[in-house]
Amino acid sequence: MAITSPDRTRVKFNGEQYRDDRMYVLYICKGTETIVGDRVSTTIYHEESPVNAKWCLVTYRNNNRYMAVRSDFFDSRQDAEAYMKEVEPMVPLISLGGQPRNPPLPYEEFLRWKKKEGFQEYDYKKMFLPDSKNPFEMMTDYIKRRV
Repeated sequence: MAITSPDRTRVKFNGEQYRDDRMYVLYICKGTETIVGDRVSTTIYHEESPVNAKWCLVTYRNNNRYMAVRSDFFDSRQDAEAYMKEVEPMVPLISLGGQPRNPPLPYEEFLRWKKKEGFQEYDYKKMFLPDSKNPFEMMTDYIKRRV
């Protein structure tokens, strides 16, 4: 069950507090990926990045802490943007019981909907101290192997 706060910006769903109706938000930045054994480590750069960094589309859980749950790497910003336009309208919505719209809205209509609802995009500056220099995030996961 979804419970909306009086300011319509916080939504409780399945015992978790979300920032709005979207269960996930997407963010384009630079990042690196390192695979060692059965682990993959991803570093997400919000400002300066090393020369070997690639464009990255990061999926964050749209909760108070914005936990990164997925990263997809691309050779160009244009490729990352094209993929984002394809997948962002399919983000699960709390108002639909955690399911995506079916069919999804066309991307431009999805953007108008987000603006009308007053939804905020991911802002890394909210997650770091104001005087942080070149903030970055690291996430590590196990590689899922096919049997």
